[in-house]
Amino acid sequence: MTPTLVPLLLSLVAATQEEGLERSELVCRWAMAGEARELARALREDASLAGARDSRGRPALFLATIFPQEKKEETVQLLLDAGADPNATWEPIAWAPLHAAAEYATPEVVRALLAHGAAIDAARTDGDTALILAALHGRIDNVVALLEAGAAIDARNAEGSTALHRALGNKKWEVVDVLLRHEPSLDLVDDDWGAPLALAAFHGEARLVERLLAAGASVNPPFSIRGFTPLMSAARAGHAEIARLLLERGADPDAIGAARYGEGAIHLAGREASLPLLDALIAHGADVNLLNSEGHTPLALTQDAAARSLLETHGALERLPAVDLGELELEVWRLASWGERRYRFQRLPRHGSGEKEPSEAGTIVLATEVSATGVTLRDTYDLHAGARRVSAVVTTRCRANDWLSPTRIECAGDGGEMPSFTATVAGSQATVRTAEGTQQRELPADTVTLEALLRIVALLPRAKGTRVALPHVLETGEWGLREGYVVTSLGPELVGAGEGALPCTKFAVDRSYGRAMVLWVDAGGIVQRMLVDGDKLAELIP
Repeated sequence: MTPTLVPLLLSLVAATQEEGLERSELVCRWAMAGEARELARALREDASLAGARDSRGRPALFLATIFPQEKKEETVQLLLDAGADPNATWEPIAWAPLHAAAEYATPEVVRALLAHGAAIDAARTDGDTALILAALHGRIDNVVALLEAGAAIDARNAEGSTALHRALGNKKWEVVDVLLRHEPSLDLVDDDWGAPLALAAFHGEARLVERLLAAGASVNPPFSIRGFTPLMSAARAGHAEIARLLLERGADPDAIGAARYGEGAIHLAGREASLPLLDALIAHGADVNLLNSEGHTPLALTQDAAARSLLETHGALERLPAVDLGELELEVWRLASWGERRYRFQRLPRHGSGEKEPSEAGTIVLATEVSATGVTLRDTYDLHAGARRVSAVVTTRCRANDWLSPTRIECAGDGGEMPSFTATVAGSQATVRTAEGTQQRELPADTVTLEALLRIVALLPRAKGTRVALPHVLETGEWGLREGYVVTSLGPELVGAGEGALPCTKFAVDRSYGRAMVLWVDAGGIVQRMLVDGDKLAELIP
């Protein structure tokens, strides 16, 4: 080959590649514009162009299902007849032509795609199927076409939502009617509102509430991750008549939501100052002193004067009476069963953050030694949140006959988030030694440490509603003295699910400046689970 031919050949190759790219782009543009004549001519010349993609990676068939305002059906049919793959997706969300058609096209396009092998129940990366998308956007004809072709009516997306959830959430009532005629499951719970009945109740749709109940929907379905029952949803939206209907059908007036959103309908009614709703709840036996997951009564959360007056008329209290810790006999020997307990911490995903799974947040090991001479509490922390890390060993020594009051505290910290120190306590005086020097601190005689608090709860009375007032609590990490701790028994609750579920008593540890923690304690006095500050959940490692 002569040197003069090389540049010529290279230019011919480059021109051919450029022409190919331009042709693919042209086919995609014709598909978008519904230019059926030009598209047909191109496909006759080269049928492989049916699989063309534009510069963004979108298949021509996908574009044809969304964009053309005219001749959409003809354009889609041309591509399918030329061999376009009906399941070719646009990444990164695996958006297929059928997903697009369900939302943007006609039933004829939907049926054409299905006739050429489109996967009817294929899901995008967010879990949405064609039926879910058609229901969400109120495309009733496409919903009918998909159901007639056998689409799975109970398919669920990444949030647990079905087509029925999506139609209810977006107020597509005609679509809801169509879906109900095809007998979907009525008690499936999604991450947001829960069961379909809860959505109908929130929107105040009495007709749909009646219809769902008549079709067999449970009036007390399982909670969603946010902890709402249908009655709570009606209460949250202020629909007193819907709430009354649900109560008449057997809704539990005292159900408490999940730990992170743990309020009952009566707490919500008090917050919203809905007198008709409060009347309905009280008339159906709601507990006016029901405790939420933080140990608060409805009256404590109610600001409106008329609502407060109504609650007080029926015996509501701002705070239930609390027993002073000093009045209880706490048998120190029961602590011996603690031994060493290891807990794994996870940070729960916050609602609306887009996170789906908990993230690891470290471990805590709680060790308890009981002897004739005293009690030793040794807590080993290894916690992290992003770049922050806390590592420390806190050892608290107490007398055997007064194990609540510390005599010596030692903290071997990481030198960063948790500094090292030693404190010797004699009476009300604490001598604290750190790397910076020695200081004297005044401590009330009834001070206990946060480390002791975790063990105290295991020894408290378990009857639901029992409140115990703690003395001052010393948080040794910051050497901060906090007042106003109250521990409230919220009654029995299972930890875990199925045959392995463990009966426990749930305790709320509330302090005057906000939520501290929720603890689940088994019959042997061992904390099985703890929720700290609403987003850090610790589970006992067997």
